[in-house]
Amino acid sequence: MNFILNKKNLLNQRKIWQIFFLILFIALTGHAQTRTPKFCVDISQFRFNDKAVYLEIYYNISRNSLTFQQHNSAMKSYCQILTFVVENSTFEDSLCHYDKEKEKIVPNDKRKLRVTPLDTLFLEDEISESDSIMAFDKLVEQNSAKIREGYYELIVVLKDLVSKQIAIVQRSVEARPFSAEGLQLSDIELAYSIAKIKTDSTKFDKWGYRIFPSSCLEFGSGFPKIYIHCEIYGLTCIRKPSVYSFDIHYLIRNSSGKIVKKESSWNMESDSKYVFVNGNFEVNDLPPGIYRLELEVEDNKSGKKARASKAFYIAQNSAWE
Repeated sequence: MNFILNKKNLLNQRKIWQIFFLILFIALTGHAQTRTPKFCVDISQFRFNDKAVYLEIYYNISRNSLTFQQHNSAMKSYCQILTFVVENSTFEDSLCHYDKEKEKIVPNDKRKLRVTPLDTLFLEDEISESDSIMAFDKLVEQNSAKIREGYYELIVVLKDLVSKQIAIVQRSVEARPFSAEGLQLSDIELAYSIAKIKTDSTKFDKWGYRIFPSSCLEFGSGFPKIYIHCEIYGLTCIRKPSVYSFDIHYLIRNSSGKIVKKESSWNMESDSKYVFVNGNFEVNDLPPGIYRLELEVEDNKSGKKARASKAFYIAQNSAWE
């Protein structure tokens, strides 16, 4: 496992741009028929300030589930992603839903809603008549929002603009700001790839690296390696003027809780109390199933530890087939 440490300050605002990319998997199939589009949504929370978090929303859309239409000598599909963040003070019951006929968020009762729509994303996909869409092919997109501490509902609507079919994902979100003091870890972002770049120029770029997120959290067939991104906050200075030292450990457990992979300690130093770690590791030797990645960071000055974990699964065949 190769961890790469970046020393830039993590409090600067990230750049957001309207672009999308394709990630290709392995497995052959034909052109998509008219049907309900299929997609996955995942999120990660990062530090913005003491009272708010930077929420990233990741989308993976099955290309095979979209409807293509003839356009000159090519086949094209068009889709739209609508994302809504709804404040929910109870966090126990859903307050609202997306009404397909009214095309808006409506309450489940008479309560007033505080709804924040995020940037609308438009995606266009094109293949030639001689190409085939692979069953594992996905469109990858990303959105973001700065939200204060509290409880929310995240509602994502995917519209196939050719077939007029709609798919909806709705989930709860608890925003938990990261303190300026004390060792803490962000959420773990799982990715299909992380590559070093010269300058940040797209929404997928963080501190000199381009990260293509996996919102389906599925690896194995075609993707034998998992990439991870995690941010570390609140390290204690071990040597003046500003040297911070910490150890990193990681392990993977199967669905029974048994450790199936374990990495020995990595000792690192940084010139910033806010750093991040990019890592990758092979999982092609793991049998199909559900797993959990656990990451632990120990501050070598204070002796404090912080942990984060993320579930993922290994599949030989796509769950969408």
